[in-house]
Formats: sequence, structure tokens, C-alpha cells
Amino acid sequence: MVRIIFYGGATKKSDNNTFYHASRNVIKDYKKDIPILEKFIDSAKTIIDTIKAQKVGTIQSIDFLCHSRPVGLMLYKGANMKTDISKKDVEIKNLNTSLYSMKSSQFMTATDTHKESELISSMLFDRFTSSAKIELHGCNTAYELYVFDNFAEELSELLYDAGKKDSVIIGHTTKSVPWINGEGNTLDKEQDYRHQERNIYNNGDKISTTNTRGRIGANEINLALKNR
Repeated sequence: MVRIIFYGGATKKSDNNTFYHASRNVIKDYKKDIPILEKFIDSAKTIIDTIKAQKVGTIQSIDFLCHSRPVGLMLYKGANMKTDISKKDVEIKNLNTSLYSMKSSQFMTATDTHKESELISSMLFDRFTSSAKIELHGCNTAYELYVFDNFAEELSELLYDAGKKDSVIIGHTTKSVPWINGEGNTLDKEQDYRHQERNIYNNGDKISTTNTRGRIGANEINLALKNR
């Protein structure tokens, strides 16, 4: 069994450092109950390849700490924690390596796309346990769309269709911020996106909305699954 922590992918080094600090608090809450694999990401391909490298039925959870929108996780090739990437470089070099919810949303919204951009349907879902949890710490992945499913809904459907019947996806309904103790009152080492309103999805259905601060525990998730 394994837990995976993905962080990074932003054009600004300051954002990537924030994602790093927030990832430390996620790891601290897991208390290393099972092995944890940490990985800085600068492309969707890295995510797909990392999942592929795991054994069948072994991924218990994934946390994504990166920028996001309702249609995908926003990633850029060359992202790092020491230097910024300019908007001009993104456009000229096609550095958009984002992970999109589906082909239609990618077609309608993607620009400057790099060959390492992917769709979530490229994931090997047999690598997950039947009760896997994926938490999306970035903005608006659970924001309700009218044209097509948001990222969290689509991912939850794909997991369920792969036989992971008790799997859940957790995503923010609004812009997420790391200031868990308030802006100006949160130290770098305290930064954490696990607050504000979040939806929990199973099989494309919203089974709960929560404002729980910090880790959403197994009891809360199991109750939501029971009442779905």
C-alpha cells in the first residue's frame, strides 16, 4: 500500500514553495501509517507515469497540491522551487503540461499545450484500492459547471467505473488559500489548504459538503458513503 503526495507545477517559485510547505502538513497528519511517496511535478506525464509504476490495488490515497481550475490541474514544464517561468516562455515554448478532465474541456480551454499534457482517463485506475481517496488541494476543482462535469466529478466517475466503488474525490468549491490561520497570521510552516468548503464525490455524485479543518477523517468519509 502507498500514499502519494504530488506538489508543484506552478510558474512561480513562491507558489511551489507554498505547495511544499502544505505538503509537509498533509504528511504529518498521515503519520506514515503506510509508506508515503512524495514527488515534485512539472507535467501531467509525471503523474501518469508515477501511478503506472505502482502495483495493482496499492494506491490508498493521492494528494495533489498544485494550481487548478474546474477542468484540470494546471502544470507547467520546467516548474521549480528556485526560479520563475515567464508568461512569455509559456507561450513561446508551449510549456502547458496540465492534466485535464476530458478531451472536450481540454479542447475548449487549453492553450500553449506541451506534449506532456494528459487526460485523467490516461490513469491506470487498477492501481488504486477499492476505497481510495484523492484530495485536490487547489482551486475550484469541485466548482459546479453547466456544460460538463468538473474535474472532481469526472475523476470520481472514472474510479467508480474501474471497480473502485468506495473511492472518493475531495475538491474545493471555491478559490483555495493556504492561510489556514488567516492571512497574515499563518506561518510558512503552517500553510495548509485543508479548510474552506469542499465537496466529496463518489461515482460523479456529491455525497457530502464539508468545512472540516485539516484532514477529513475516515469516519466522516464512511458516513458520507453510507448515506450516498
